[in-house]
Amino acid sequence: MINKITGISMAFPSYTDTMRNVFLSYQIFDFIAIFCPFYPTPQKIVAQKPKTISSKEEFEVIKTHCMQGANMLRRLENFEDEPLLQTAYDIARWHHERWNGRGYPDGLKGNDIPISAQIVSLADVYDALTSERCYKEAFSHETAMRMILNGECGAFNPLLLECLTDIQAELQKKLQNIAVNR
Repeated sequence: MINKITGISMAFPSYTDTMRNVFLSYQIFDFIAIFCPFYPTPQKIVAQKPKTISSKEEFEVIKTHCMQGANMLRRLENFEDEPLLQTAYDIARWHHERWNGRGYPDGLKGNDIPISAQIVSLADVYDALTSERCYKEAFSHETAMRMILNGECGAFNPLLLECLTDIQAELQKKLQNIAVNR
């Protein structure tokens, strides 16, 4: 989805650099989440458990990954001078915020959430729903879309939901290709 939205943004020159930064910054964020052994992603925490998050305390620990990732990025040399690192910081810190203010860590609402974090948040939820995890089976594309559009995973920017709806056939095809290649 990030690739598709980045492609759409090329038609709007004023957004081209921003979207390129979102795409590249997401790669930085993803790299940290995957390869940094002490970065507590939800998947790493739950993978150590038998099936599911079983307590409020465990969920509170999982929620710390936003601030830990953001703080890790902020400590990097040249953070203040590097737009990619600043965008990666926005993504790490606020990718669990929701349009209606019911996300975490800061309870940001609407356009107070950086667009980079909004885009990655929606892509992250779609990926989480359609991927198998140690605690759940993968949902179908149709089920994931229904859950997202019905607000079962939190509220998202209506314009981004429109973009998601516009590209859903393409997403479904990519998901089918992934399933075939497993």
